[in-house]
Formats: sequence, structure tokens, C-alpha cells
Amino acid sequence: MKVHSFHLMPYPFLPDDFRERYHSVYIDIPPDLYDPELGHGVYNDYRDEVGFSEECEHGRTLGMDGKTLIHPSQVAPCNQIFSPTEEEVSWARKIIAAFEDPANAHKGVITLEGRMVERLHLVMARRTVAIADAIEAMKRTQDEWF
Repeated sequence: MKVHSFHLMPYPFLPDDFRERYHSVYIDIPPDLYDPELGHGVYNDYRDEVGFSEECEHGRTLGMDGKTLIHPSQVAPCNQIFSPTEEEVSWARKIIAAFEDPANAHKGVITLEGRMVERLHLVMARRTVAIADAIEAMKRTQDEWF
């Protein structure tokens, strides 16, 4: 049986054409079952850089947070694809700031820049910022050592 709709939670950054590209996909992840450390399996043809990158992009589109790697050549593209973008980090910081506003402290849902934002987005925003901060700290450590 084909399902001609989808519901994907809690990832808000899906491409506009997701429904058209994946019309038979139905994924429902209730917040209480959400595993933020969801990973994507191996890509065995480690010499196929294009195929590997496409599979990483597809995994990220479906909400994966990373990929199991089998070769050093896969590290850089994986890090690039799965790391939060500057836009995502900026949006995450706005969400955090909005919920830290005393006027919103006890609200479950707010409007931010014309978009509805829920507390589950706050949890995701904190995680996005934590990942971005960890990446920056790692870069600083590498700069000091190398």
C-alpha cells in the first residue's frame, strides 16, 4: 500500500520538494520516541565520492544526524554534510532567545518571524547550537595543536 503523504517530526528543515520527491514516504517520530543520535549506515564503495555524498544528503533529508564511516576519505564530506549550516545555527539561536524572553517562559508555542515554533523546536535548537559549539571548540583545539 502506498501512502501519499508524510509527516516527519521533529525536523523542520526539509526541502520544499520533499513531498514530490518522496511521495510514498510516511515517517512519524513522536517526540517521546525521538532519538537525536540517529545514524545512517555504511556506504561500502568508499571510492565513489559522488555516490557517498548523495547518500549522506539523502540521509540528512530524512533526518539522520550522521553516518557510519569505513574509510578516512569519507570523514570530510560527512562532516560537511551533517554539520549544521550557519543559517540553521542562526535560526536555532533565535528560537532559544525567543523562549528565554520572560514573556514566553511558560508558553508551549510562540510565533517567531511569522512561523509557529514549539518547545520541541527549542530542544532541537539547543542541540543544534551545542553541536555547532562543539565543532568550533574542536577547530580551536586543532589550531592549537597543529
